[in-house]
Amino acid sequence: MLLEDLADTFTRALRGFCDAAETWLQANQSGATHAQFLNLYFDVLRFLRTAEDAGESHRYLLLRGAKGVYLKLLCLNPGPGLQDGFSRVHSSVCFSATLSPQPYFETLMGIHLDADWYEIPTPFPAQNLGVFVTSYIPTTYRRREDSIYDLVDSLAEIVRAKKGNYIAFFPSHAYLRTALEKFTERYPGMNTLQQSSIMNDEERLDFLNQFDDVDTEKLGFAVMGGVFGEGVDLKGSKLIGAIIVGVGLPQLSLERDLIRDYFDERVDSSEYGRTDGFDYAYQYPGMNRVLQTAGRVIRSETDLGIVCLIDHRFNESRYRQLFPVSWQPQVMRNKNELAQSVKQFWSNIDADVSIKNDSNIHSSSERDSELN
Repeated sequence: MLLEDLADTFTRALRGFCDAAETWLQANQSGATHAQFLNLYFDVLRFLRTAEDAGESHRYLLLRGAKGVYLKLLCLNPGPGLQDGFSRVHSSVCFSATLSPQPYFETLMGIHLDADWYEIPTPFPAQNLGVFVTSYIPTTYRRREDSIYDLVDSLAEIVRAKKGNYIAFFPSHAYLRTALEKFTERYPGMNTLQQSSIMNDEERLDFLNQFDDVDTEKLGFAVMGGVFGEGVDLKGSKLIGAIIVGVGLPQLSLERDLIRDYFDERVDSSEYGRTDGFDYAYQYPGMNRVLQTAGRVIRSETDLGIVCLIDHRFNESRYRQLFPVSWQPQVMRNKNELAQSVKQFWSNIDADVSIKNDSNIHSSSERDSELN
């Protein structure tokens, strides 16, 4: 439910709670519930401070959750607030591996159009990464059931092309479970791992430790944007392939639709001009998730691996223009073509390694001859 504004009686009640909470926290510092109550106090305090500065880019939502009804203050566009902060300092440096497309991040970060932008080339050799796009597998919700066996057969072909560790990333746990069920039904001999919807720290660590063994054929099933899609550093041969199923679009929701409507209606001719609400609410966040997930493969200058993008939409210009400039994508029209191309990539890699090894041996022999 969307609220127009907060009632004054509600904000007064929250301020009253903060005053009472401060008194209680000072008097009960050794109490068993002190830490939990302190977190609640800071949550309410942050809400009040944010609400004081809330403007046209904020919305109040009354939502129903597992533990009851709760109030959410949603920021549709953090740009105005960040721009105000930037104006108070002499200079700022913002950096990330994923700051594309530029207009999107200029808007959300409140960066002025006259700011200098620099794109630093990747330090990793482009030939170390094979990028494959399947044009024959639709993963939209309505067509997933029809394409499920094309999907699992393609997963098998990728893993068969070179023995090693792979992770297939899915947009939801439901899709993951369906794919895993069909995969194990069709390929019962292949070693698989599954990310469950609820995992404690020990279970997460155990999942990652399975990739320490680089001499086996292993396929993990994980969720895009989850704990294994970002911040995971499986270097060397621990992970030689990421298979990304779908374009990463967030699920339809009231919050995403509010962001879409906000940017559809937003016109600021002096700064960024009209923006596309669907792109800002769904496409760009989804593609950012895809790029973060793809980044799990190449973690150092010597890493080798593949990224396979499974969705026919990746072959459309609106998505292709968001690919990193270092990518050299190949479009696959069927699973046989995919299998042959992935095998050829690894064959070329093995040939390059062999040439380098021969060159090193030759150079070493020359040095030995000079010493003798």
